[in-house]
Amino acid sequence: MERVILHIDLDYFYAACEIRRDGSLAIKPVVICMFSGRSQDSGAVATCNYLARDLGISSGMPISEAKRLGAGKAVFLPADMEYYRSTSERIMELLENHADSFEQVSVDEAYLDVSRRCQSLGAAVELGRQIKLEVQESEGLTCSIGVAPNKLLAKIAAGLHKPDGLAKIGVEAVQTVVWPMPAGKLFSVGPKTEEELERLGLKTVGQLAAADIGILTAAFGDNRARQLHGFASGIDDREVAQTTRQQLARIATLKSNTRDVAKLDEFIDYLAGLLEEKLRKDGRKFRNVAIIAIATDLRLYTRSKTLEQAIADLETAKLAAKQLMRAFLEEHPKVTLRRAGIRVSGFVEEQKVAGQKSLGDFR
Repeated sequence: MERVILHIDLDYFYAACEIRRDGSLAIKPVVICMFSGRSQDSGAVATCNYLARDLGISSGMPISEAKRLGAGKAVFLPADMEYYRSTSERIMELLENHADSFEQVSVDEAYLDVSRRCQSLGAAVELGRQIKLEVQESEGLTCSIGVAPNKLLAKIAAGLHKPDGLAKIGVEAVQTVVWPMPAGKLFSVGPKTEEELERLGLKTVGQLAAADIGILTAAFGDNRARQLHGFASGIDDREVAQTTRQQLARIATLKSNTRDVAKLDEFIDYLAGLLEEKLRKDGRKFRNVAIIAIATDLRLYTRSKTLEQAIADLETAKLAAKQLMRAFLEEHPKVTLRRAGIRVSGFVEEQKVAGQKSLGDFR
């Protein structure tokens, strides 16, 4: 059976989250910064949208240089990692539901092995369209998706038509699509490797694929030479390694904006019910409980509690979440909520005591 792999890349993710939170940013260059705190402009650019990239701003660039390039035009914002992680968690769970095997590689990237459910690249393209629609409808964000028979080609395909792209690369297209690319675009080829390849006169992926393996071995060693030659030929046997999720969350929009304790208690019960099936399936206990509160101005707040011991009991988790919510409302008397969520983390494998029954066993 041919492998069918999707690579999902959330477009300029941090900046897109900020634009969703403040629609007025949609027509502006937006730069998300990781400030070091040493001075007003110390630190580096985490990411930016395409309008900012048009000004020459790029990820990893010193903030001082980015501000010089974007002076009077770009909006510079500090990274709100909790907000981004919360959004990513929901999207990754959506993606995992479509996968035979799911591997999250970063806050904004994932691989899906869909070989059993799709069985062809064409069917996977249709699944890609469905996923893009679901991400757009649920989160108001776009993603670029690559479809291919392996991870290497899927990642390349995802980058062909960004942002909001969907592309397929089959083995028959390697020579026409992949080989003309600069060798530096190939997975695992960093600046030093690219510099050495250029020294050997190998500037494109195609030239690398056609290179004598002996020359590559002399420069990089046997294993690395074979890996580079294989990647350049479109060969990649890496499996989609199933990710063990470090936290589980359920977040939803309230029927109406509220800060009413009784309504929020009821909503926490509802969210915990959504978590229960997944927790029972995973068979893991957790030590941390958190609430997620999203205000009417879309500001995100979290409050968490570490339990004395790991539990699998959602009744205890619900009680902790309700206490956290009450404390939050008292702390912020003017905040009204639009969305709310519950999150559990700090997982340990559940070692069931012989004969002990879980809540779900009584159903």
